[in-house]
Amino acid sequence: ANQRGLTTGHFPQSLPMAQMGGLTATRSIGQFSTLYGGIEDLVVGLEAVMPNGRIVKIKNVPRRSAGPDLRHVFVGSEGTLGYITEVTVKLFPYNPAGRWMQAYAVNNMDVGLAFLREIMAQGYKPAVARLHDQWEASGSYSKFIRNGESIILLIADGPTAVNQATGKAIHQISKKIGARALGAQPLRLWLEHRNKLCEELDDSSNLRSGILWDTCEIAANWSDINKIYHTVIERLPKEIDSLVSITGHASHVYMQGTNIYFIYSFKTVDDDDANRDTY
Repeated sequence: ANQRGLTTGHFPQSLPMAQMGGLTATRSIGQFSTLYGGIEDLVVGLEAVMPNGRIVKIKNVPRRSAGPDLRHVFVGSEGTLGYITEVTVKLFPYNPAGRWMQAYAVNNMDVGLAFLREIMAQGYKPAVARLHDQWEASGSYSKFIRNGESIILLIADGPTAVNQATGKAIHQISKKIGARALGAQPLRLWLEHRNKLCEELDDSSNLRSGILWDTCEIAANWSDINKIYHTVIERLPKEIDSLVSITGHASHVYMQGTNIYFIYSFKTVDDDDANRDTY
C-alpha cells in the first residue's frame, strides 16, 4: 500500500509480527489511532469461517442502517467464533514527508494530561499523541528533558495543509499550558525504535536475569485518569517488595479520555507459585 502512496493508518506495536486476521480478531489499536481509529474503525468488510465450515461474508459498504453490525461480532472475538480469512480495510493517502512533528516537555503528568485533553476538546486530531511520565522520559529522552519533566510526542498526519494547521493550533495550546517545545528529534527517535519490543519478546536473557516485566493498560475518562495513574504509581511499591520499576504513559487519546499503559517489573524467586502471586 505504501508503494502506491497509501496507508491503512494502522500501526500496532506488534507490526513486524502481526497479520490482518489477528489484528482484527484482537480488536487491535494502532500507534496512529488518535487520527485513524482502531481496527474496528478501519474494517469495512470481512470473511470468516465458522466451526461447522460455513463461510460468512460481510459486504464492503460505507454504512449499515440496520443492526446489529455483524462486523463487530468478529472484530475482537479472538478466534472464539470462527477464523477470519479475509479483511477489507479503509485506505488513506500516505504522506510521511509532509508530517508535522513536535515534542514538548511538561512539568508533570497532570499538566501533560491537561494538554492532551485541551487538544481533543478543541477538535484537533493529531495521529500520534503520547505522554510519557518522568521515569520513561528520563530513560529514552534524557538528553531532551530536565529533571522531573514528562514528555509529549505529537505527530499530525495526512494532507500537509491540514497537518500544518493542526500543528500551529497545538503550538498555541502548548503556550497556554506552559509546555516547552523540544523540536522533532524525539519523534524521529521514537519512530526508529517503536517496534523493537517484537525483538525483545524472544530474548530469554530477561528471564535469566531474574526480572519479570509486563504491561497493563487501562482507558478511562478525563475525570478519572489522573487518579488512576497516581494511585497505581503510589500503591505498587508499597504492596510488592520485589518491585524493580513502575512507569506509565498515555498513547491512545480520545475525545472523552485517554489510556495509561503501565510497564512494571519485579524480581523473581525460585518459587513459581510465589512469582504467580506477585504477578
